[in-house]
Parts: sequence; structure tokens; C-alpha cells
Amino acid sequence: MSQSLPFAPEAIRLIIHADDWGHHPAVNRAIHSLIRLDAITSASLLAGGQAVEEACRFAAVHPSFCTGAHLSLSNGHSPLASTRSIISLIGGEETFLSSLSVLEKEGEPADILLETSAQIRFLLAAGIRLTHVDTHQGCLLGIHSGDERLFPVIRQLCLEYRLPFKLPRQIKYAPGLPPEARTQLANLVEWLELQDIPLIDDLIVPDYSMVPGEDYSLFKNRILDALSALKPGTTTELTLHPALPGGQLKVAGSHWIKREWEYHLPLDPDFREMLRSRSIVLTSWRDLLPSRQHE
Repeated sequence: MSQSLPFAPEAIRLIIHADDWGHHPAVNRAIHSLIRLDAITSASLLAGGQAVEEACRFAAVHPSFCTGAHLSLSNGHSPLASTRSIISLIGGEETFLSSLSVLEKEGEPADILLETSAQIRFLLAAGIRLTHVDTHQGCLLGIHSGDERLFPVIRQLCLEYRLPFKLPRQIKYAPGLPPEARTQLANLVEWLELQDIPLIDDLIVPDYSMVPGEDYSLFKNRILDALSALKPGTTTELTLHPALPGGQLKVAGSHWIKREWEYHLPLDPDFREMLRSRSIVLTSWRDLLPSRQHE
């Protein structure tokens, strides 16, 4: 579905993105299905996920698909660096600390840079031609602890790998983001723009938790309302966390019903009609890269 540049300046551009690729077989089934159906334009791989090997095999035989690195420091995902080298990030049983707010406050930036670099290198070594970098649950962005102490890690990763970092110029639709975090992230956006690192204009992230009384229709209509408000001349990412039904996922992770909704959304006729009626142009992170990086 992704279309090639150039776009008309007034076009409304949308990246339909799937997070958590490699997290679980049920997530892989959903993302692989959506890729085959040409229903998403981007996805990001979780190097420490339990099903990452399967995801990497699929990505390797679909090299034209836009694939990013989904960096994670969350408990339940496996560290890629030697745990003896990242001691400040590790809790019991050689797993990440259980709280991201604690990790953001107490984790040594050097340890976090070592671990996140290991995750990117793992994916590159698997033959993945990465198009961007993003973060699981906003790790590195200070949204859990309320400070900017890990921003130098983001800056170093961007300078070293010369990949776009998923951070919008504005964050209108992200639920629950405190005002102080928005101010801090604006400083990071300014630095990324000075480095000529491509950015999107906005980000639509469905509320991950269930709202009382919420059903699929209500969920879908909120997304459609957000799409109807997109402005000409902008690039927005719709971030989804899709999964197909699976008993293990229902036990292993919360909000599994919403993951199923987020699988069905990009296939929904009403969603497709919204794209058509507003002449929304589907794009990907690869289209944001300088032409030399398309090679």
C-alpha cells in the first residue's frame, strides 16, 4: 500500500504501523497476515521478544517491507547485551527491572546505550534493512520518570545508525502524556530537526487500556475521528498492536481483546472508506529516508 515519493505538498500522508513484532506467536500471525494483505505499511521488530526468530525469518524474505527496530527495556523481554555488562538495568533472574520508571531514573545511560545498540545490531545481523527506530512503552523518552536523562542515548543512536527516530513534531492523540513530558520531547524534536533526521508530524496511538463500556465500534469510531481531523501537508503514523486470537496471549498479556480489534481495524471497510474519502496517501518510514538510504 505504500506509495513512492514525491507526494503533492498538500497530501495527507499516513503510515499504518504495527508494533511488537516478535513479541509472541499470536502477534506474529497478525502482523504476517496484515503484511500479506497489504493492510499495513510498516512494523517494528522486538529483538528481545520470545518469537523474534520467526519474525526475522519472515522479514528477511520480505525485504521491501518497511521494518524498524522496536527497542525495549521492559521486564519480560530478553536482554541482548551481556547482563554482566548492563548491571544497572537488571533485576532478578537476569531480566530487566520490573518498573520502567525505576529503570529510567536509575539505569546508567552507558548501560542503556550498550543494550539498545545490541538490539539494533542483532536485527542488522539477521539481514534486516532497518528503516527507523522506535521504543516499546516509550522507554528512553522519560515519560515514566519525567526527565530527560536518557535523551543522550537517543541522540547517540541516531548519530551512529542514521535512522529516523519515531517522535512526532506534535503529539495530539497520544493518551495520558503529561504536559511536562510534551515540553521535554519538544526539545528532543528540535535537536532531531537540526540533525536533519526525518520526523513525522503527528502520532495516533489508541489507548492501550480498556475504557469502561468500550466495544469495537466505539474504538473504531475514535480512530476514524482522528483520521478525519488530519491536516493536508502532514505525515502521521497510526500505531497498532495487533494480534490474532490465541489462548497463550490471553494469559501472557493484558488487553488482548484490544489487540484483536487492532488487527481487524486496517481491514475494516469503514476504515478503508475513510482513507478513500479523504484521499489519504499511504506511506512508510522508508519514504521518509533520504534517497541514498533507499538503496
